[in-house]
Amino acid sequence: MGLEKIGEFDHAADSVFRASGYSDRTVTDELEPRAALLANQIFDLAGACPTMAIEVLMDSPVLKDSALDNRDRAFIIVMAGPVIAAAFGQPAADAGGPRKMCTSKHGFEHNTGLAQHEVLGMGRVEWDMLTYYAKEKVYVRTGQREVSELIESMQKVLDDPDLNPLQKAVVEALIVRQSATETAKRITATSGVIGPLATVGRAD
Repeated sequence: MGLEKIGEFDHAADSVFRASGYSDRTVTDELEPRAALLANQIFDLAGACPTMAIEVLMDSPVLKDSALDNRDRAFIIVMAGPVIAAAFGQPAADAGGPRKMCTSKHGFEHNTGLAQHEVLGMGRVEWDMLTYYAKEKVYVRTGQREVSELIESMQKVLDDPDLNPLQKAVVEALIVRQSATETAKRITATSGVIGPLATVGRAD
């Protein structure tokens, strides 16, 4: 059932919260704190490693919380981007800075210089299909599409039985990165790098 909702999606509503079916109180008390936790987990555990960021999203206890449903998770994923932008500044073209020696629970060889799809054990075609799907089908610039529609699209990804957890995490990482990038464009830059998601989805 997930967190309390006031209705289904209503993209014509006058606020993102209500357009997504939530009261302001549910968002401020439940969803925004979880989005902040997720953003902090990415930076604490992944440093500037984009493939570790994907692994963090795949394993995050924030997203695995059984009290949530997939609409709640989609909202948290989309909201994590603005949290990252506000906390860490403007993303750079490359994720610079020191990279942690990330320890994978799934046998991924992070920080080896391999292409991202190779680190994750994916074929290039599979990787390209996921990145195309995220950028062209799920995420459309928020100036052209309401945020609530993005949340609904993200929920459909999470509901999709044909995508495995890793594939979903790749899409999640791309959505967080794009959301952060869009938000950061409206924020005065205070640092050169937004972190591990700054390179997710780039051609290797």
